[in-house]
Amino acid sequence: MGWAVRTEFRNASQFPLTVELMDRIWAFVEPLLADICAHLHMQSLPKRKNLWNIQYYGEGSYGRRHKDDVNGTYRVSMLYYFCSPQRAFTGGSFLLCDKHASNGSAIPNRFTGIPFADNVLVAFPSEQSHEATNIHCLKKGIRYGRLAVLIHLG
Repeated sequence: MGWAVRTEFRNASQFPLTVELMDRIWAFVEPLLADICAHLHMQSLPKRKNLWNIQYYGEGSYGRRHKDDVNGTYRVSMLYYFCSPQRAFTGGSFLLCDKHASNGSAIPNRFTGIPFADNVLVAFPSEQSHEATNIHCLKKGIRYGRLAVLIHLG
């Protein structure tokens, strides 16, 4: 179970991540937090922004299956995907492990895939297993890979 929305945080000429962009992401997310948490079947809202970082996936990179939280620090994880207007890679899809409706346990080797797309925000429970598919870059350099702002909320 996840939540995704196309955004307009930046136009194609705004490639670098800036504090202003991060502020715009939070200004968009904060009013939607109650709806996001309801969609994710959470009883209460996260109390704070815990951690923000930037992920870069270049040639041959992928995200091994993992959970963002195993000890209760984080409740909601969000990824804001962005890339250069000259996107030069394939792959990098986000795979969210499917869960049994009855008990919430993971279904082995069943995933809901969210293909990488520029200007997309994805939210999911931090305790849900997920991974990212292999990246194949057509050009070298950081501006041609898959970039994401990762936000953990506690």
